[in-house]
Amino acid sequence: MFAKSKSFLFSVSKLFHQHQQWREMGAMAKVRLKWVKNKNLDHIIDTETDLKAACILKDAIKRSPTGFLTAKSVADWQKLLGLTVPVLRFLRRYPTLFHEFPHARYASLPCFKLTETALMLDSQEEIIHQSHESDTVERLCRLLMMMRTRTVSLRSLHSLKFDLGLPDNYEKTLVMRYPDHFCFVKASNGNPCLKLVTWRDEFAFSALQKRNERDAVTGEDGLYREFKRGQSALTFPMSFPRGYGAQKKVKAWMDEFQKLPYISPYDDASNIDPESDLMEKRAVGVYYSLRS
Repeated sequence: MFAKSKSFLFSVSKLFHQHQQWREMGAMAKVRLKWVKNKNLDHIIDTETDLKAACILKDAIKRSPTGFLTAKSVADWQKLLGLTVPVLRFLRRYPTLFHEFPHARYASLPCFKLTETALMLDSQEEIIHQSHESDTVERLCRLLMMMRTRTVSLRSLHSLKFDLGLPDNYEKTLVMRYPDHFCFVKASNGNPCLKLVTWRDEFAFSALQKRNERDAVTGEDGLYREFKRGQSALTFPMSFPRGYGAQKKVKAWMDEFQKLPYISPYDDASNIDPESDLMEKRAVGVYYSLRS
C-alpha cells in the first residue's frame, strides 16, 4: 500500500519553470497536438493520488502526540492531499486503514487512528526504506546535482517526499546519517535548504545515457556509439496512446526535436538560452531522468 511512487511528472514541475504548451520553437514548426483520453493512465493517476493522500495522513496520525487526528484538524487539507473529495469522506473510504471513533469530549467530532492493518503496512514500509536506503540517497543526490546551485528548499523537497521515496522525517534521520553527502543551509530569503556537499561523479550519468549504453553493450543500439563519437543526437524513447501524435506535422516536429543535441541534466546549462529549442530538450531530459 505504501510502496514508493515512480510518478515524478506532476510533483517535480514545482521545481522547474513551466514550458509553454504551444509555442514557436525557433526554426522548428509550430504544431498543435490533439489530446487523446487515456483511461489506463487516468486510472494510474487516480490510484496514486489516493495512495499518496493515504500515506500523508498515515504519517500525520503517526506523528500526532495523541495517536489520532480529528476531522476538524484535517478539514482544510484537501488541496494539500490533491483530493477531489473532502478529507473526511476520503478517510471514511478506507476503514481498513483509518479507524473512526467519536471524540472523548465532543461526541459529534469524528476522530481517526490507524488500524492494525495500517500499522502493519507502516512497519513493512520502514523495512523497505531501510533496505533501499542507498537507492534513496543516490536519488536525492541526483536531484541536487540537477539544481544549478546544488540546493533545494526543504519546502519544495517536502512536496516531493512521496515521489522521491523519502522516509517520514527524512531531514532528521536519512540526511543526518550522510553528512558527507548533504548539509543544511539557508537561502538568501532565510528559507532552510538542503545542499549537496560533494559532487558525485558516479551519479552524473543520465537515465537516457544508461539506457543507450546498455543497448549498445547488447548490440541493440549502434546509434549510441555514433552519439559518443559526436556523429548523432541521443533520442528519447517515445510511445503514445492510439490516435495521439499520428499527424504528419506532429511526426515531423518530433523528428526535428529528436535531432537536437542531447544535453545531460548534469551538464552546465548556464550558457544555453532559456527560450531555445536546446533548453527545451534539456528540460525533457531532466523530467526523463527524474521519472526513471
